[in-house]
Amino acid sequence: MPDPAGQVFLPVTIPELPPLPLDPPSHLDFVPMQCLTLEHLEKILTSMPKGFLQPQEIDLLVFVLQM
Repeated sequence: MPDPAGQVFLPVTIPELPPLPLDPPSHLDFVPMQCLTLEHLEKILTSMPKGFLQPQEIDLLVFVLQM
């Protein structure tokens, strides 16, 4: 078991995040990336119950995932 007295915790710097858009781009304009493919996005969206998110909320979710 590690010695707790020997542990050193470095500070975590949290960068300033840009504000979220009030009118995000449509999720239909999604451009696949290496870490988030169209298949991954479809799996995320289909795992949610129908009607769980409004269309603008889905757009915002996809926008955040692309950041």
